[in-house]
Amino acid sequence: MSIVSRIALFFALLPGILYAGGPFTVSLPAGFSGPEITAKGPMQLFAYSRASAAPSVKALFQVTVVTIPPEGRGDSLEKMLGSMLRGVERRRSEFKKSAYSKGSLGSVESLSVDWEGVGEGRQMQGRMICAVSDGRLYCVHFQDTASAWPQSLPEIEKALKTWVFSK
Repeated sequence: MSIVSRIALFFALLPGILYAGGPFTVSLPAGFSGPEITAKGPMQLFAYSRASAAPSVKALFQVTVVTIPPEGRGDSLEKMLGSMLRGVERRRSEFKKSAYSKGSLGSVESLSVDWEGVGEGRQMQGRMICAVSDGRLYCVHFQDTASAWPQSLPEIEKALKTWVFSK
């Protein structure tokens, strides 16, 4: 199993604070707490959450950073995003995804996909964005309930405009 496939087993999302001190800086919307940081081998996971509109549900903002091994450096961004997205798909029923879209994360070219599905009995929506900078894969994932998505998504899109890659 490739390193990117192994990383796809992990997932969550980011808080209402300026986070600086890892391999990136981002200013998250109000209400987020975190990060909870997990490190395992070449992977670091930064997870943030906040209460969602639905009771006992949390909106999630997560950044997974993976040092890409030499054998994985030729993989396309599409392949890496697809591998990471399978981790979300495995935990959802009625899973649907959009076509991939090109964009940027900070100053780096990125690829994103929107998805929807049922998780833990609730209709959820999310977006995953992947970019490669300095030999590392950055996978940003945000999810919330479908009913809160129209309000949450613009807040996260605004926050992502503050994204800076650290050295």
